[in-house]
Amino acid sequence: MKQDSQTICGVFSVNEFCSWAGMGRTSVYAKLKAGRLDARRFGRRTLIFKSEAER
Repeated sequence: MKQDSQTICGVFSVNEFCSWAGMGRTSVYAKLKAGRLDARRFGRRTLIFKSEAER
């Protein structure tokens, strides 16, 4: 698996999280909306912390 600076720092973009978790973007955003997954917005980017992803 390719690791770039975000995953090394423990942060996934939505696309990176989708690849890591084997999920589609629609499912990820549905989990975010339902409160089952937590993410942070930095400007226009939505970032998911690796610790949250593993939870």
